[in-house]
Amino acid sequence: MSFITAQKLVEINGLNIECRYLEGSRFAWRMAEYHMLSNEEILDKICLGGVHVTLRKILSRGGLLPEEIEKIANEKGCADVLDMTLSYSEAVGYKAIFRDNDELFRMIRNHSIKAYDLAYDYFKQEGLLENDKIIIVDSGWVGSMQKTLERLTEKKVEGYYFGLYELPKNVENTKYHSFFFSPYKDIEKKVCFNNCLYEAIFSACDGMTCGYVREEYRVIPQKETTDNPNSERIKSNIEMLSILLDDSEYLDRIGHASNDECTKELQRIMSHPSKEEAECIGSYWFSDDVNQNSLQEIAVPLTVSEVRNTHAIKRALIMSGHSTEKLKDSAWLEGSIVRCGKNVNYHLWHCRWYKRLIYIRKCLMNRG
Repeated sequence: MSFITAQKLVEINGLNIECRYLEGSRFAWRMAEYHMLSNEEILDKICLGGVHVTLRKILSRGGLLPEEIEKIANEKGCADVLDMTLSYSEAVGYKAIFRDNDELFRMIRNHSIKAYDLAYDYFKQEGLLENDKIIIVDSGWVGSMQKTLERLTEKKVEGYYFGLYELPKNVENTKYHSFFFSPYKDIEKKVCFNNCLYEAIFSACDGMTCGYVREEYRVIPQKETTDNPNSERIKSNIEMLSILLDDSEYLDRIGHASNDECTKELQRIMSHPSKEEAECIGSYWFSDDVNQNSLQEIAVPLTVSEVRNTHAIKRALIMSGHSTEKLKDSAWLEGSIVRCGKNVNYHLWHCRWYKRLIYIRKCLMNRG
């Protein structure tokens, strides 16, 4: 949808810009990058917490085949917990378990070298290697794909994003540009925004690119699934967008609107949706992982006690192991709270404060 809009803006403004759609994903590009990284850097990318993370998911992030996952798990005595949901600290804790596992890193690097050769040929085919500098436009969040692309192509890459929460380590800040919110600032904008919801709605109709394959004389994207799980709804959204982009009065109206006016309704829906909006939009399918396993509704249904467990203090106790209760998280927690329907404003207040504390902490850590 963003690409369609960009093409229309170039057309109506008579801009001398060629827009190209590059097929890729965090998973596809990281797979191509792993063999360039140290063991510790690989662990940093696969041992991450999230919504419904399991040991199987951690190992699959490294591109391991099912039989390789079973082999590594058996060697470490972890086969019986492969599909057990992990807390954030448990997921990160697997770094220590795998740090000296040479077989794991050998497997990951073998898959990575093959992935790199195909990815490099795809980039060359799509014209990324023609110039010294590459300009990319993406939704954003932490800028990691830009750094990965720079390493894979050995070119200078400049990125333009809807929003950036933070930046990768050791990068030139001036090469990362954001529209709505920027790293280590704009806290209140981030509190009323949900990047998972943005991704679920503003995505392509086809499945996620999980790598590349050679087909006759071309390299084409390899899709994890044929279609996006939300493809029918996205097609309807694209049809509606196309109608709006052909409406000159609509384009003139939004052309004169301020950035705040354009994003006010977006923030309202994301941070405090109506019951109808939460039910409708919350039923989009979503996976917060680099590959799309463990799909669930973006506003997963939660009980009252499960909502309470997401409050800042309760969440901290659970994640630190000081509470035996389980944390069932949601990719769009605000939507889940509204769908639950109990003490909505009270729980939304806690949700906002949890997010606010996270972003305040990141700002303080960056200054320190």
